Amino acid sequence: MEMINRCLEITEAKREALEAFDKRKRMLEERAMWREQRGPEWGNRKQRRREAALAKKERVTL
Repeated sequence: MEMINRCLEITEAKREALEAFDKRKRMLEERAMWREQRGPEWGNRKQRRREAALAKKERVTL
């Protein structure tokens, strides 16, 4: 009986791990889809902030 309970615990843990993996994979696929829809001109946040800082610096020096 103890062995059966142990097997059930293992299969439950595997199921939870697979669900977590699938959830993460689905999330990453959704992000990729949104990036593709926005297009390359959107860029990422780091790049946009860098460009904004450079533009601000240029305005101040002019």
